[in-house]
Amino acid sequence: MPNADPQHIYQNDKLWVEWRCAYCTRRYRESGGTRIISHHLKKEHHIEKDSPRQEKKKRARGAIESAMDAVARSGGYKKRRMEAVEVKAEHMVDPHVLELLIVRWFTSDSIPLSTVESDEFRALMAYVNRDIGAWLPSSGNTVKNWIIRHFVAEKAKKISSMAKARSLIHVSCDMAVSSNGLPIMVWMAHYIDEFGDLIVAPLAVREIQGSHDQDNLAKNSMEVLIEWGIAERIGYWVMDNARVNDALLRGISISKLRLSSCVLIDGRTTPPALCG
Repeated sequence: MPNADPQHIYQNDKLWVEWRCAYCTRRYRESGGTRIISHHLKKEHHIEKDSPRQEKKKRARGAIESAMDAVARSGGYKKRRMEAVEVKAEHMVDPHVLELLIVRWFTSDSIPLSTVESDEFRALMAYVNRDIGAWLPSSGNTVKNWIIRHFVAEKAKKISSMAKARSLIHVSCDMAVSSNGLPIMVWMAHYIDEFGDLIVAPLAVREIQGSHDQDNLAKNSMEVLIEWGIAERIGYWVMDNARVNDALLRGISISKLRLSSCVLIDGRTTPPALCG
């Protein structure tokens, strides 16, 4: 509050005790709680309850706990041979948690895969834990394989989640030009899962090759829908008002009719491009 003395009390004209912000004119009546005050300071003035260092520690701890929970839910991954070392109990490293944390770091921050081969990086990690070398990947190819493995596993979970969804699968999509001039299209799924939670999940990020006409855009979109097994469960389709999007929806409607014809003819789902 404006007065540095923590014992100083402010009252309004009705003699109610109130909290006054030191950075603006906002006032709140004190009712025994501080949640609304904390929210005001955080939203309006970007002041956190914890210091920046404490916030970073909390985020790091949360990331580790999240990784540990994910590994526990998966039951651990297939055991793989590793160098046998004597490690003190307090320095034990769970290789599955370490793998997941490395994958999340490399993918979220676009870290070069070759970083794990850097002597400086390995020295830093060894300083934190002298036995870490036994668990660190030795090459960027190993990290690439880890990323692909986790991608495949997470994609399978999302496909299963959509199959059990309580709602239809609603799709939003948009096209943009990348920094190197490539036309990129993004598809997102929105649905209510089996537990009643709203899920927003990325489906695909593709470079659109060829013309941006009805047939080509619809072909790319249907390939994405079939890949995720949701072509027959589409609800609303949300896009901006670009003229080409009207043509895209017409193309999707035609493709879905052809897909239904394929199912009726041969009893199985066949990509529209293969239907007569």
